Order: sequence, then structure tokens, then C-alpha cells
Amino acid sequence: MPMPTTTQAEYDQFWTTLVNELPAWLYYLTQEWEMPSHLLTDEGASRFGMAHYHNPVALQLFNELENEFKMLRLLDMVLFAKGEKQPLEESQEWFERKLRESSVAREAERLLTYPRACGIYFAKLEKKYPERVKKHRTSERNTWILYPPAGRQLPLIPASPPPSWPKEDAY
Repeated sequence: MPMPTTTQAEYDQFWTTLVNELPAWLYYLTQEWEMPSHLLTDEGASRFGMAHYHNPVALQLFNELENEFKMLRLLDMVLFAKGEKQPLEESQEWFERKLRESSVAREAERLLTYPRACGIYFAKLEKKYPERVKKHRTSERNTWILYPPAGRQLPLIPASPPPSWPKEDAY
């Protein structure tokens, strides 16, 4: 707090000061302050009038909770555990069978609970991790290309600390 508020008198003085300064703050917001251009032109700005902010560390953590990410982890453990470097191009059924016949079969059973689950997870992975998963369509069948992790596994916990909020003068 900008002022002490430990007693009722201090709290009352703080509240009075706050209420007295509101008109000046509203004037500043409505008449003087201009929204930075990068907030007006990013994705989402046309619908809501300003761009959204998504913390990249939080997004990564949320992605790691998704079933498709768990399936990718299991596939890495089963298919690329010995450091294989060649991508695999197979059907979704082949990848599902490999998971169900492996040492992670129990986890795979929990993930692949409906008939097209593996294909749906691959489609989501293709959007989130295009460097790892690609769909290959031919006239005969659809296959998925799974690339090995590039030198390291996908991080469980971010390697760097989360970025701090931007400084006020950054705008």
C-alpha cells in the first residue's frame, strides 16, 4: 500500500485520498494516455479492441497437462529411448499398437480410451509441435511422421525462470 492502513484512521485517510484522486486518474486514462500500437495490432485486437497476453511459461505448463502431450512423451519413451535419429512414418494404428505393447501400456490405456483418440491427439500435436509431427496423406492411406526429439526431451519444467511483468515505462 502507498500509505499505512494498520489503524481505522489510517485506512479512512487512505480511502479518502484514493477517492479524491480517481477523477485525475480517469482524466489521464481517457484524455492523455494512448494504448501502445503493438497491443492494438496483434492477434485478437480486432475482436476485443486490444491484444491478449499469454504467459509463455504458463502456456507450456498447460500444454503439458493435455493428453496429446502425454502421448508424445510416451511415444518418445518407447520409440526414441535409445537415441534413434530417424523419423518414423506409420499409421495411427501402428503408433497405438506400439504404445499398447510396450512397458507404458497401462498409461497408454488411460490415454487411448476411444477408437480415434490417437489420431485426434496427433492432429493436435501437429498444430502445437509442427517440428515433431506431420500428417502425410497419400491416395492409399494417411500416415503420421513422428520426428525424434531434437537433442533433448520436451521440458517437464521450464529451464528458465518465468519472465517478469513488463516495466511501466516499457509502454
